[in-house]
Amino acid sequence: MAYTTSYDGSNSGFQVGQNLGHITNQFLQPETSLNQACLRDLRTTDPYHDKDRIQNTNGGLLKDSYCWILDSKEFQQWQDDESNCLLWIRGDPGKGKTMLLCGIIDELTRLFGDTANISYFFCQATDVRINNATAILRGLIYSLVEKQIKWIVSSRNWPDIEERLDTTQTAPISLELNEASVSEAVSKFIQHKVRSLAKVKKYSDETRETIWHHLSSNSQGTFLWVALVCQELDRTPRRHALKKLETFPSGLNALYSRMIDQVRNLEDAEPCKRILAVMSIVYRPVAFDELASLVDLPDNLSDDSEALSEVIGVCGSFLTVREDTIIFVHQSAKEFLLKERQNVVFPGGIEAEHHTVFSRSLQAMSKTLRRDIF
Repeated sequence: MAYTTSYDGSNSGFQVGQNLGHITNQFLQPETSLNQACLRDLRTTDPYHDKDRIQNTNGGLLKDSYCWILDSKEFQQWQDDESNCLLWIRGDPGKGKTMLLCGIIDELTRLFGDTANISYFFCQATDVRINNATAILRGLIYSLVEKQIKWIVSSRNWPDIEERLDTTQTAPISLELNEASVSEAVSKFIQHKVRSLAKVKKYSDETRETIWHHLSSNSQGTFLWVALVCQELDRTPRRHALKKLETFPSGLNALYSRMIDQVRNLEDAEPCKRILAVMSIVYRPVAFDELASLVDLPDNLSDDSEALSEVIGVCGSFLTVREDTIIFVHQSAKEFLLKERQNVVFPGGIEAEHHTVFSRSLQAMSKTLRRDIF
């Protein structure tokens, strides 16, 4: 005689069986393995690794560029008042929202240590894995403890976002309304970047002061503008630094316009424009070795990884390569190409570019895939 009893409660998966006097206990699906499977399903990317990657991509986190917000009345109100559950940091592209959040996370982690669980998730519009509401919820649940959560959200100054978040339980911080604090933070960022450039390039005191003055006068309180200009100066021989400096216009969009005009005058203008076109429409970052399959390039480029790296490097500072993956330096760079320079990047239209990528993807697959004879 034999019998089997199953339990569907908290010990789901546990069975007891008796057969010919022998008793066996079998754990078909231990609860720990179920928990691990749940975590694997929730995790699209690791938020902690995303934070490190973002900081490294932006050249590291400078404390002087974010510490101002810790002393703001809105932040302290959010931190101390239990009725204020949401701190909303909003600002235009390139104002330093992401790095501001990285700094806040570090400071809260240092302040509370193991006494509180600090959960976070970084969205990136260019990465399909982490650019939607479902991914956000999955990422937060992955690292969330239900005991307490206060929330920090950053966004652009979009009316539809303001409509949803502008409530009495929200402590909003507008970077535009805190212009003095942001400007001071940008000024410290400029000092840091110029000091580093001067050390590497061995600028004279006069050259260093001229660069500092130009950046301070034209940055318009935008970290990204400063970073892009300093990146260009880092590639420029010391003797041409001041002449190069005069070519940088004030404002982010004006700088992007100058960058795309430079691309059009390059010897490798056509390959650059093709690469920018593909990168502007793909739904995720492209691995370096995938690019040749997606972009119609001359043979001397598609078969030469070193030469291809050089072309990507001169694509007007729109793109960068991190861990063998090609990404935009900032979402605003992609938006500029899609909205302001479609005629340059997509002479045949965006739809035609989608069709080209689709066709080339099929061609690439046909080289390796074979029909199943069964």
